[in-house]
Amino acid sequence: MLEHAGTFAFCAMRGTAFKLHAQVLAHMFNLVESGQVQAPLWSPATSVPAGKTNQTYLREYLATKCRAAFPQLNK
Repeated sequence: MLEHAGTFAFCAMRGTAFKLHAQVLAHMFNLVESGQVQAPLWSPATSVPAGKTNQTYLREYLATKCRAAFPQLNK
């Protein structure tokens, strides 16, 4: 779901559903940041360093998506 929602947000920054998608993403991010999402967000097949949290994973995921969508941004 995160992949789908993120793809929409970064590929279709316009349209009638943008406000609703922004609200859904904000709610999802709040759930993760507040620690309410306990299951790992990453695929079990993915090699993830020990101790990585959903909060860290989400921040890194979003940074990667932003850099891909807006290559002029610096790290």
